[in-house]
Amino acid sequence: MPSNRANTELDRSPNANETIIPPSTWLFASELHRATIEMLGLLPAHPWLKKAKQGDGQPVMVLPGFGAADYTTIFLRKFIKQWGYPAYPWMQGSNLDPKVVKNMDDVMAGIEVIVDNLTPRLDSMVQRHGQKASLIGWSLGGVISRLIASKHPELVRQVITLGTPFGDLRGVSITHYYARFTGSAISDSDVEKWIRLSQPKLTDIPITAIYSKGDGFLSPKVAELPKADKVENILVPASHIGFGVNPVVYKVIADRLSESEDNWQPFKQMQLLGLPLTG
Repeated sequence: MPSNRANTELDRSPNANETIIPPSTWLFASELHRATIEMLGLLPAHPWLKKAKQGDGQPVMVLPGFGAADYTTIFLRKFIKQWGYPAYPWMQGSNLDPKVVKNMDDVMAGIEVIVDNLTPRLDSMVQRHGQKASLIGWSLGGVISRLIASKHPELVRQVITLGTPFGDLRGVSITHYYARFTGSAISDSDVEKWIRLSQPKLTDIPITAIYSKGDGFLSPKVAELPKADKVENILVPASHIGFGVNPVVYKVIADRLSESEDNWQPFKQMQLLGLPLTG
């Protein structure tokens, strides 16, 4: 009987004793430039993306990253609709306000409020379409997506995350620079709280963590999930800002959304733009 465990480039669980460092200053500083190139690639890639597997009508909600709002997911939702899925914005405004969030307790409290506010909207989507919804969460949106799925498995078909920090926050550029400028470092206690919050147990719900070594916001080791049934890590060539406009990421998302709910299978190796991707 085939295993549902993904074969990944880093075929191991994150090592708790390993020192996690954030991406280089160059990767962080070049994010916007690289993301612009990725977005420009959508136009020539459009005919290729149109050949993606067509959907079965399941509703899909896309959740933005930290401090971002629905305008950042417009392009992705447009393509999801072209593949035959009703694509919904989350309609919650900015994903936490960086000016208001001062510490880990603020972050955790804010996430809980968002989960409570999103649940009725998600339930309405499921009732309208008669199918469970797939959640696509970008960065912090992936943490929220997984938390919703753990609390309301009856509403969620699968979770797809894009550059989501599931692990040690000391491997995230923003928290690293914040600690340097304020002198307020992330503590071991903060890390433990975050991992408990970001990695709740899912009951038979597939989760795909899409991550990149070119992510200028977080170390790829932070975005990987420990191996488990129906959990897979897929490595792609992308910047963090570019996850929402990257043709290769779109192709992987289309493949994952097309998986049967009753017979979900892990991502198979294939050639995308001449790049071998494994999942």
